[in-house]
Amino acid sequence: RLDFQSGQLTSCNFVSGDSGTEEEDSSWLSVPAMNETWVSGGFQCPAGWEMIDSTCFLLVNNSGTWLEGRDFCSFLGGSLATISSQLQQSWIRLALTGDTWLGLRNTELNLNYTWLDGSPYKFTSWAEGEPSNTGALWVFGERGDLWVLAGQEHCVAMSQRYQYLWNDAHCDHTKQFLCSVAGVPDTTTTTTRTTPTSITTTPINTITPANTATPTNTTPTTTIPT
Repeated sequence: RLDFQSGQLTSCNFVSGDSGTEEEDSSWLSVPAMNETWVSGGFQCPAGWEMIDSTCFLLVNNSGTWLEGRDFCSFLGGSLATISSQLQQSWIRLALTGDTWLGLRNTELNLNYTWLDGSPYKFTSWAEGEPSNTGALWVFGERGDLWVLAGQEHCVAMSQRYQYLWNDAHCDHTKQFLCSVAGVPDTTTTTTRTTPTSITTTPINTITPANTATPTNTTPTTTIPT
């Protein structure tokens, strides 16, 4: 169970495989809200996630390989981020502080890029000359000999080197995680922000107090003289 407070994941309770009981670990993770906020009319996000163009995003202060990021975002109920518009690309760039994995990759057998969540691969924001599928990956063979594998860049990140445009990279490199999930349709009051604002953690849905006093009858009474 994940516990959020003020846009931050403060603890994670997990079930022990040995005892089957919940144990708490509050030291392994920190998930702050993004620095910019965009709430799209008609949609809402889980607590701690930020809305940009009907998609919810969560920038995680954890780093790892692309596969680790995939599993981590899946654990949170989303996927490594899908960016499907220039609006999302422009706003997310403002929040990043280092290389960050996206949910986009190809394989050695299929060089066509696909998004983890199945979204169409239409919008792109590649840096100049990318994707290049260059660079070398150094690995040790079974006999301890060193091999150089070229053309092994199958995962995509927003690269600080290129002002957070996209760059293909080796999937086992360590980068920050950005998660996304589709916004949920909301029929309550909606708010739209078109300029960067400070971090907000105000819930979209209002909470009705459980104990609401029942109004008393204020109809005046009339006394008929006898």
